Amino acid sequence: MKILSIENLDINKILHYFEKDVVVIPTETVYGLAAAINNENALKNIYKLKRRPSDNPLIVHVSSIEMLKTVIEGEIPKVYEKIIENFWPGPISLLFKANKNVSRTVTAGLDTILVRMPDNKVILEIIEKLNIPLAAPSANLSGKPSPSCVQHTIDDFGEECPLYLDGGECRVGLESTVFTYLDSPAILRPGGICIEVLEKLIGEKININYSVKKIGNQQICPGQKYKHYSPNNKFVLIISDSVNIEELVKEYKKVGILTHYDFKPKIKREQDCETIYLGNKPYEVAMNLFKGLRKLDETCDIIITKGVSIEMEGEAIMDRVKKAAHMII
Repeated sequence: MKILSIENLDINKILHYFEKDVVVIPTETVYGLAAAINNENALKNIYKLKRRPSDNPLIVHVSSIEMLKTVIEGEIPKVYEKIIENFWPGPISLLFKANKNVSRTVTAGLDTILVRMPDNKVILEIIEKLNIPLAAPSANLSGKPSPSCVQHTIDDFGEECPLYLDGGECRVGLESTVFTYLDSPAILRPGGICIEVLEKLIGEKININYSVKKIGNQQICPGQKYKHYSPNNKFVLIISDSVNIEELVKEYKKVGILTHYDFKPKIKREQDCETIYLGNKPYEVAMNLFKGLRKLDETCDIIITKGVSIEMEGEAIMDRVKKAAHMII
């Protein structure tokens, strides 16, 4: 196992890792577990290391429009061209018809493919030098909170991964928005680009009923079918204003509280509480959410937080905490 900072990284000396196996990479959203899409053994190892179901497709990362065209079928839709012009590189993935030459391990057997261009200069240079896209889901054990720093990935995979590239903390902190225009404009997963911003850009109303986007029983977007983002210890999401927090936590020895701009509870048993403040604004809460969950999960028997309004980044935050929660009250 090797850990290397991306600062002053000699890229040519680490390219061979991608030719053999998986590599943990930083992006602006969360850390990814990456494999070249022409390396079938490495692709299968992504699923193995993550304990990821094989019907959960992988998002592909490209470094150029020319590379994008090698993995899709047909022309790039005009709406996508507008999104790419404004938000690539950046935290938005687009759904295309897949080129028939793309491994079915990447697409989970579907005829569609999710593609994005990460906003990290070093990772883009690596992809460019490899001259092959990287498949890279979040670098965490399936079902657990996503990793926003390299230590989170080491905690999950340890010696199982041969190379970790350390790019510091992720500035977005949540996975990419997943958008489609293949049928009608829809967000399949909320994320780093907000629906309000996209609607203004394309001039159309966007469907946000992302939970029903599937073919048969198979989801076409990661993060929708299976339990996701959950800590090991009990995590409670409060959405009611009438919850008695003292009563809720009285049976637990150590209580963790994720506070934010709209949730600053006072607990009498302060000596048994650990509090992490996620931020004054929705984008700060998004950036710090998974980091806070992982931190409190190390020491607390129960973790509580309260929901936020769904404007702007709030939609993505609520998507994650609802999926992560063991109880919603």
